[in-house]
Amino acid sequence: MRHPWLNRIAVLVGVSTLLLVALGYIVYKERPSLRKIAASLSTVQKPRYSPASQAGRGFDFRSMVNALIGPEPVYPPHLSEDATEALIGRFIESGDTDVRVCEMLGELRDAPPRGAADVHAWASDRIANRMENPYLEAMLIPIGAVLSRSGFAPVATRVRDAAFGGDVMPDFDVLQAQARSDLYSAAPQLEDVSLRAYHLYALFRSVNWHPELAQDFATIELCEQIEERLETAIAGEYSGISLRSETAELLSWMAANRVTAQESGFEPALAGTMSVLVTPTSVAFESPWMKNAFGTGLVLGLPPAIETSVQAGR
Repeated sequence: MRHPWLNRIAVLVGVSTLLLVALGYIVYKERPSLRKIAASLSTVQKPRYSPASQAGRGFDFRSMVNALIGPEPVYPPHLSEDATEALIGRFIESGDTDVRVCEMLGELRDAPPRGAADVHAWASDRIANRMENPYLEAMLIPIGAVLSRSGFAPVATRVRDAAFGGDVMPDFDVLQAQARSDLYSAAPQLEDVSLRAYHLYALFRSVNWHPELAQDFATIELCEQIEERLETAIAGEYSGISLRSETAELLSWMAANRVTAQESGFEPALAGTMSVLVTPTSVAFESPWMKNAFGTGLVLGLPPAIETSVQAGR
């Protein structure tokens, strides 16, 4: 005898089968053709990869490294290690403060670029390779006058050692105070040196615009007189000719030879003592005329790094 509940199950199975068949038929009738699918896919553009489009997706390797060890330090423009070593060797270890500009009168020399980064790269190459350049030499005259001073040389040497040798300078404050006191006592002398160096710079630049003046007796005589006064001032002595008188001589020479202010780059108003900033790993030199002529001063050693964000892309 067949149980009634078996009949009910059979009926349910049959109805379910019919429904599935009907549903399948409907789906089959409404499906898109392969041609339509291909056509629709051809109109979809594949997204291009760009770092910006990946922001927030997964991890950024650079950010992860920066977060762990910090970003690579970025330093302001400064002279190379080889150039710094060369200046320390010349002005401190050898005591060479000779002025050598007039002997290059009439020679074609490359003019300096402008801007801190370019000037430091240009100067580093010529200093490290001992390539004489009158523009650079004029800039180095007052710097050498500072470095060669017995009260300043110790801090400059220790700065070099700390910047490139990793040496610790526990007595930095003492050496810095000694150097500051020494420069303060010599401020009038160093201003004299700096501005006479500016006169040499202007004279050489003028001759570059007027090459015929390189053989002119009055030009050669004026150049050699400025050099002699410079060496006298570096030695801490007075030449007998004031800065005001020398400025008047230069302006008179320019007028006699029709040299313009633009050609000479000379502006009498650019007076002022050279500023010297000492940190545990760098010494920065700057003066109004250097800033005007080169767009920057010069930095020896390794200046403090610029703070940078640890976030990628900044």
